Amino acid sequence: MKTSFIFRHTIALCAVSCLVLLQACSLGKTYSEINPEDAERQVRENNGDKELDKPIPAGKSRLVIRSVGAPIAVKFTVCSPDSKCREWNVADSGHSVLLPGIARMASRMRRATANVLPYVPPLVDANQTVTISALGNWYETASRGHCGPLSTTLMPQENHAYIIEFRWADKICSLTAYDATNSNAPVPLTETHENISPDPAPPTP
Repeated sequence: MKTSFIFRHTIALCAVSCLVLLQACSLGKTYSEINPEDAERQVRENNGDKELDKPIPAGKSRLVIRSVGAPIAVKFTVCSPDSKCREWNVADSGHSVLLPGIARMASRMRRATANVLPYVPPLVDANQTVTISALGNWYETASRGHCGPLSTTLMPQENHAYIIEFRWADKICSLTAYDATNSNAPVPLTETHENISPDPAPPTP
C-alpha cells in the first residue's frame, strides 16, 4: 500500500514538474509576472476562498483546508471527539505560477493519478474541539524529504469559517489556522512550523 502511494505521488509530482519546465522554457516567467491581476483571480477561484462565503448549516462550522508554495502533496487529517478522523491529500494548484490552462491540466493530473485536490471544504460540528494535522512528503529520483507532521487544535464557533493553511517557504513549512468568517480579512489564530527535513537518498540500483 505504501509503495503504491509513493508511486502515485511520484508520478503526479513528475508530471507537474514537467509542465512547469515546459512553461519556463517557453516563457521564462510565472503567470503572476505575466498577468498579476488575473493570476490573483485564478488563485482565489482555485484555493477555496469562494467557499468561505457560502451558507453554513446550523450547528456547523466550515474549514477550508489547503497547501500553498509548492506542488507537493500534503496529507491532512481532521479529528473530532465524536466522529472518525477524515483524511485528504492536498497540493497547491499552481495558478500563481502556471498559465491557467497548464494549471488546470496539472490539477486534473494530480487528482487522477494520486487523488490530490487543490483544497477541501469540510463541515465540522461547532463548539467541539477539532484537531488538524498535516504532513508533507516528496519523492523524486534524486531526493526525497518531508515536513511535519504539524498539528493545531481549534474550537470552531457556529456559523464561522476557517482557513487551515500549510505553507512551504524556503527551508521551513508552517501550519496556520485563520478565522476567515470575514473572508476579506482572515484573522490568524494559531501557527506552528518546523524545518524541512531531507530523507536518506534512495539506494542506487
